[in-house]
Amino acid sequence: MNNKLMRAMAFTTALAITASAMSLSVYAAPAKYSSVEQGYITPVKNQGQWGICWAFSSTAISEASLIKEFPDKYKADTLDLSENLFSYMISHPSVYGKLNSSGDYAKYTASSNTEYLTAGGNVWNAGLALMNGIGPYYENSQYPYSSYGTPGIVNKSFTESEYYELRNSGAAKLTGLYVANINQNNSNDQLKELILTYGAASLSYCDTTNYGRTDGKFGDDGSSYYYYCPEEYTSNHAVTVVGWDDSIPASAFKTAPAGNGAWLIKNSWGDDSRDNGYFWLSYYDKSIMSSGVAYDYTVDGADDYYNTLYSYDGGNSSSWFGYGLSTMYGANVFTAEDASNITGAAVYTSKGMDIELSVYTDLKDKTNPTSGTKAATATKKNVGYDGYYSLQFDSSVKVQKGDIFAIVAKITNKSGSAVIYSEYGYDMNGLTYTLNANKGESYYTYDPNSSWDDCANNKKNNLMIKAYAVNAECAEHTYGDWITDTAATCTKDGAKHRVCKKCGAVENGVIEKLGHNYSAEWTVDKPADCKNPGEESRHCTRCNARTDIKSIPATGKHTYSDWITDTAATCTKDGAKHRVCKKCGAVENGVIEKLGHNYSAEWTVDKPADCKNSGEKSRHCTRCDARTDIISIPSTGEHAYGDWQTLRAATCTEEGERIRYCIGGCGTSEKEVIDALGHDYSTEWTIDVPATCKNGGLKSHHCTRCDERADLTAIPKTNDHKFGEWIIKKEANCTESGYKVRQCLNGCGTSEECVTAPLGHKYVDTVVKPTYAAQGYTLHKCSVCGASYKDNETSKLTLAKVTGFKVKSLTSTNVTLQWNKNANASGYEIEQYKGGKWVNVAKITSNATTSYTIKGLKAGTAGYQFRIRAYRTEGKNKAYSGYSATVKVNTNPYGVGGFKCSSKSSTSVTLKWNKGTTASGYQLQQYKDGKWVTIYTGTKATNISYTVKKLKAGTAGYRFRIRAYKTYGNTKQYGSWSSEVKVNTNPYGVGGFKCSSKTSTSVTLKWNKGTTASGYQLQQYKNGKWVTIYTGTKATNTSYTVKKLKAGTAGYRFRIRAYKTYGNTKQYGSWSSEVKVNTNPYGVGGFKCSSKSSTSVTLKWNKGTTASGYQLQQYKNGKWVTIYTGTKATNTSYTVKGLKAGTAGYRFRIRAYKTYGNTKQYGSWSSEVKVNTNPYGVGGFKAKSKSYNSITLQWNKNTSAKGYELQKWNGKKWVALTKITKNSTTTYTVKSLKASSTYKYRIRAYKTIGKATQYSAYSATLSANTIPTNVSRFRFNSKTGKMLNLGWDMSDDAAGYIVQQYKGGKWVQVAKLGKSKDRVRIKNLSPSTTYKFRIRKYANIGKTTVYGNWSYKSFKTEGKDCVDEVKFKPNGEKIDEWVAEHMGEVWTEKYYDKPKKVFVKTEMLSKRQYPVRLYSDIMLSYLFADSLYIIGETNNNYYVTSDYYYVYRDYVFEGKDPLPLEYMTEEDPTY
Repeated sequence: MNNKLMRAMAFTTALAITASAMSLSVYAAPAKYSSVEQGYITPVKNQGQWGICWAFSSTAISEASLIKEFPDKYKADTLDLSENLFSYMISHPSVYGKLNSSGDYAKYTASSNTEYLTAGGNVWNAGLALMNGIGPYYENSQYPYSSYGTPGIVNKSFTESEYYELRNSGAAKLTGLYVANINQNNSNDQLKELILTYGAASLSYCDTTNYGRTDGKFGDDGSSYYYYCPEEYTSNHAVTVVGWDDSIPASAFKTAPAGNGAWLIKNSWGDDSRDNGYFWLSYYDKSIMSSGVAYDYTVDGADDYYNTLYSYDGGNSSSWFGYGLSTMYGANVFTAEDASNITGAAVYTSKGMDIELSVYTDLKDKTNPTSGTKAATATKKNVGYDGYYSLQFDSSVKVQKGDIFAIVAKITNKSGSAVIYSEYGYDMNGLTYTLNANKGESYYTYDPNSSWDDCANNKKNNLMIKAYAVNAECAEHTYGDWITDTAATCTKDGAKHRVCKKCGAVENGVIEKLGHNYSAEWTVDKPADCKNPGEESRHCTRCNARTDIKSIPATGKHTYSDWITDTAATCTKDGAKHRVCKKCGAVENGVIEKLGHNYSAEWTVDKPADCKNSGEKSRHCTRCDARTDIISIPSTGEHAYGDWQTLRAATCTEEGERIRYCIGGCGTSEKEVIDALGHDYSTEWTIDVPATCKNGGLKSHHCTRCDERADLTAIPKTNDHKFGEWIIKKEANCTESGYKVRQCLNGCGTSEECVTAPLGHKYVDTVVKPTYAAQGYTLHKCSVCGASYKDNETSKLTLAKVTGFKVKSLTSTNVTLQWNKNANASGYEIEQYKGGKWVNVAKITSNATTSYTIKGLKAGTAGYQFRIRAYRTEGKNKAYSGYSATVKVNTNPYGVGGFKCSSKSSTSVTLKWNKGTTASGYQLQQYKDGKWVTIYTGTKATNISYTVKKLKAGTAGYRFRIRAYKTYGNTKQYGSWSSEVKVNTNPYGVGGFKCSSKTSTSVTLKWNKGTTASGYQLQQYKNGKWVTIYTGTKATNTSYTVKKLKAGTAGYRFRIRAYKTYGNTKQYGSWSSEVKVNTNPYGVGGFKCSSKSSTSVTLKWNKGTTASGYQLQQYKNGKWVTIYTGTKATNTSYTVKGLKAGTAGYRFRIRAYKTYGNTKQYGSWSSEVKVNTNPYGVGGFKAKSKSYNSITLQWNKNTSAKGYELQKWNGKKWVALTKITKNSTTTYTVKSLKASSTYKYRIRAYKTIGKATQYSAYSATLSANTIPTNVSRFRFNSKTGKMLNLGWDMSDDAAGYIVQQYKGGKWVQVAKLGKSKDRVRIKNLSPSTTYKFRIRKYANIGKTTVYGNWSYKSFKTEGKDCVDEVKFKPNGEKIDEWVAEHMGEVWTEKYYDKPKKVFVKTEMLSKRQYPVRLYSDIMLSYLFADSLYIIGETNNNYYVTSDYYYVYRDYVFEGKDPLPLEYMTEEDPTY
């Protein structure tokens, strides 16, 4: 490792706080407390003349901890632990043998047997021994203590068995050793918390009674002893702290301390000393040692979680080391002593650390504790004390005897450096400690993914890390609480289990079902509404099951929503509203009454009066703005002028002008002059010409409006130059000056020059680190000019030697060497000693490569020597480390070849191998109980086979291996193990083989499950030999059906044997006895429904070739009932009658029988035939109504159907029209049809039963015709007082048109016209009269005439007759005369260079519109009065335009009847 290790020694530190302790940052102790009052403290004892106060205090805090933690097991008046046995065992921990498996021991070297009783001791040291299983002990009458004499145990000579029986007779196991800081003042919450948590704590102070100082009784009652030592004496006496009181005044002490407060002390000088053996010790006593100690125990039958302790730290103190990093890892690797369960672990650590303890099993590399499987982890954050800290894993980890496992401790310090603790030993209590750390026991690292350092390789003691285990199975389990796996319900039992805290054994249990707990209250499951009944019941409070279910009658009352407005009411019209039943959807409609006008009381001026015109006012409706009380407002007769408008703005020297107009619209206006403004001079001076160093300037006062100047004043020239930018003539550099100049910009010729100082160097410092080829130094280089110099030179680096160089693996001809990675190296060179000198045999070019295999060595040869050194390449230079220590290697003999199984039976295996040319003999092993066991050692190379017997039948995976050995003197040197030979023994035969059932063509065979079988081989005897017909691949498959047999055939023969699969190989057992079987006759085939109606079903089946007759059954009332028994094989159909129409799920089945004498032997039942009867057909199918583009079809409701299917004929075939899903729907409208056309339709009912749909027969075909479309744009083209010229749009779907007039109270036909006609002239009418007309189309479909719907319209004739016809010549002479006479002024002129136009001003027309016919080429319609029109001609085509509307259209006619000129007017926008 590269990080520099920190190392320190600690003789008085101890273990971390347990999980039960609170964080000190938030803990505040009470002002007063006494464990004596709580009942945790045993009676005071007397140590007498001996100096073992430490043992009495250790025992006292042990008793307090046990009583507080296990109150049901221990009481203060009965618990009595032995200070005598404890002090003896602490001083004699290894009378026989070692302290632990690493070889630690402590030898009693005192000059006398009683020296340990007088030499003193330490409660914390004693706690380390307790953590290793030494004590505490119950009082033992064989070994009594003598306060003023020599205890008998001092001179006791123990046998080894007596010693260990007594040493291991501890009353409890210590799992926590905690050390709290003590301050010599009143700030001691940490120690107080220890006392609150564990009942008592130990501290040491200096009792100065023997130094000529005495304490005394104080207090008014003379009942309490107070003690205070004002001098800093070394502590000399261990006592037990059992409480405190912050309020004891300093004045109560003989010599007043610095403050109030004292500890309540239980002493060990008898109950006749001081205050019944107790006294108060001031917080401020200067001799109090800086730490206090408490213990935490586990006991059998309570929370005990181990009976086996794995530990390497047998010392009586500790040391620590670290890397200066925040995280540190330590690990102890142990070998399991027996099959057991790892339940927890412990580590010694410091206050404030985070602990993570993990157990790793199946280590791939013993030198890497994390190279195995991480099987369990326990954590603790921010521990509160220094000390030993035990954590229990959530689940135990099983290990077998001899298994290697590791406990890995991760220590993290979030606010500083983490350290790891190792054991330490020093002479104490007459003991001399010798500690031993072996390779492969303790490891440490700062990164487990890098590498681990072995403590033994680095002269460090073993780490203070322990593992706890219990036996694989307990004699009496210590179960935890029950854990619920599946909760019990009202109807089902639940499941639970609990786990043994020691061995992990699981006990399962049943949680009885709860049963229903029905509420006394009724729950409405479904509310009743206006239409449907509801439902209520009593519910189970747990599972919501229901009981006492009863109906709630329908209410019959709708539950309406709020009214919804469909049409809002207005002042003059009612509105509409509706509301919907929330339950059934019923709709209730309502009327919102019209509101009526709400006229405002205020007048609204609709038109203001002015000087010329009257106005108008009224009261308006506040809702619709209708008016009432309309009143005229007289004209004012006075002008009302608007705002002034500026015609010409006034300036400083000239007048302006403005105007305003009467807003009444009379056109009156008035003007006035705007006076000139005059100048407005600013009081501020304006610089007109700036003064310079060369010329004078000018200033004046300016007008703020026109910029006219006044008070012109001269400005003297200045003495101030206006300089430009500096111009650099010479740049300054690091060592030389530069200079620059600038000129006056006013042109006076003045200039300035400035010298710039040298810049100086700007050094950039670069630290060049030393390398293995060159020294390091600091380079100072100027970033401007490049000048540089060096200083702070450092020496070259030295490449460290390669560590950890050793043999990784060895064969007969190869050796693999490994070493630790040298992080600073480029690679490595390996040398071998050959021919009296070292020869390079390998060069490794990567420092990440830490192993290399030397090949081509000679088998069975001793004395190969290797060494290694690292090198580092830097440029063209190489730096080398020193050589490692030499590694010596002896090669193995050759391995054994040809190892195999030559033969085997169900209980034995014969193994065979080739003779080894270099072997003296062989070692044969079998893998048993998780480890390899030697079953044969051959002492001759010629013995090359061996038979292993007493194996278990049908067992997979017997494993064997072999290796040769060669004897060198008294040493056997073994070759490599052969590859494993895995052997599977044969299975047993099959039992219980028989026919379990049969059919006409199959036989089902059954047998017992083979306990050693993987599967089975079944054979049938065919054509004189046995043939395999089935190979079963699962031992649980214990039946097989043989198919394709011949019906009614006797004498089929079968046999079976088991096999077991080992890999890809099947290993067979013996054959069973034969089973002979006769087959049944055939079953019935082709069973089906051949036809059905609404009330009957005809069933049909195939004739049975082996049948005598048939049995037909129907499923009725929950069971199968025979409805027909056929006595002839030729009867193959049957009709079931009297069924119900449209009914689902009629079920039928059939089977054949064959008569053998008087016995009927039945075949198997056929598959069920399920039949649904058809619904009834649809009646009353007809066309209800029809239009030009739709036909509405109608039919009768079919109560046996769910819905209907409509089809239409497309001219080639019937296609689907629609599917109606409700049988209550009995109409359907076919839309988007072609007018005057014939269509065909048909209908059938259907009913859905399950996933099947049953149909009725189709109805008869229905033919239906559409009618023609309505007549479009029925209108008058022109009219006079006696004639109406009516017109309409022609249509392709009509054969003609019928026009009727309403006369004498009825409609009278006035015209029947053909398809090509679109107008009719109605004559002999009266002026100013309204006439009613209607028109419709007719069409011929085949021999049938169909009629469209009537279109109605009323027309009114003119008030007087106009000139009907006016003929004129193209030059316009006639039209001029007519227009002049009947219409108005006429004039003609050229217009845009086109032919002559006639202009007409229709001032002679009234407000009404008159038709004007210009026969025979043009008709004028709807000319307006007081309008201007243009009548003109172009190429004999006439046109009319107006100044508002574009009304031009050309017509060229061949007939006599004129056409109207079409144009748009405001009153008739359709034209």
